[in-house]
Amino acid sequence: LPDRFKNPPQPYSPINLYRVMELARRAGTENHHLRFVQYPFNLTTHQALSSPLPYDNNHTLRTLTKALGLTALGYSPIEATDMQDLQQRYHKFPMESDLKTLRMNFFSVAERTVLKETEVIDSIQKGPSSLPTIQELFVGSLYVAVQRQMCNLFFYLDWINHDVIPKFRRALVKLKEASPSDIKEWANQYEQLAMDLLRLRRRLFEHKHGQKAIEIDYAIDRISPALSKCPMLSQKALNFATVGADITSGGFHVSRYFHEATDLNPFANGAMTIPEEEVKALCASDEVSFANYNPPHPYMYEPIQGQGKITGRKSKSNEAMLTVDPKDPKFPDIHEQLASPSAEEPEVAPAGRHMP
Repeated sequence: LPDRFKNPPQPYSPINLYRVMELARRAGTENHHLRFVQYPFNLTTHQALSSPLPYDNNHTLRTLTKALGLTALGYSPIEATDMQDLQQRYHKFPMESDLKTLRMNFFSVAERTVLKETEVIDSIQKGPSSLPTIQELFVGSLYVAVQRQMCNLFFYLDWINHDVIPKFRRALVKLKEASPSDIKEWANQYEQLAMDLLRLRRRLFEHKHGQKAIEIDYAIDRISPALSKCPMLSQKALNFATVGADITSGGFHVSRYFHEATDLNPFANGAMTIPEEEVKALCASDEVSFANYNPPHPYMYEPIQGQGKITGRKSKSNEAMLTVDPKDPKFPDIHEQLASPSAEEPEVAPAGRHMP
């Protein structure tokens, strides 16, 4: 795991907005151009509206921007981070009607992919330097090595889209250019297996996030009768986000966001508003937040393909592996909660940062 996931984040001092305004006056007199303050605001990161400022208990960041005549810009209305700084998104994801069959298909494809690699590994290792490296070409073995680092869909998609697939495509081209016809045929078959492996694993992650999205969707409906009139989860998140800022940036370059926020939105053009008591209840609820949604569910873990399941021999890497008990899962690399601050340093929740 990256180091930032192994160590709890350290508390830091928030920026004092009064001091920033004073510095602006010194630099540009009363005609200074400081007019905007930007912060994230969503169902997880709502401290700008729900938490008093540590340097002024009479104000939240939202009320202070109003008092100082500043325009508040809210961003990430449907995107949030959990306690391990892993991105989550308030979307409904496709659910699988037969998860058991999907998992069996995935394991079957994963095993066939790794077995397919054994057909040419000697030729590649002993071949000329013009051939691709096995780290770039063997997607199945690469996934087996890093599978337990894949905690959620967005982490997985970043990995395959930016690190795996581009190198894999280039490796296939190099292999086909420098190989006879039988290796080219192998490359075509292996490409299909590798892409099926990545596609099936993505569907498993989408099912997992679909379950969480349904739980959050139902929780919002219970807490806020006003938002329950919105048919889509991302629409509910967008409407909530507009409460916490003067202007909300919602990624409207994506057409689906635009239609959900305008044409199909019962809140469009001020037709409805969220009552203040419902806003407070949503901020106080853990059910609508991704903040404590960090370790992957043990059911979503795959057995490591090296414990005698393919070759029949125990892998040396097993000595470095830690077994996770599905009945009592403990994830030694992931802290379940942040470290408690010392008595000399009182715990604070700066605006834009979630504290458990």
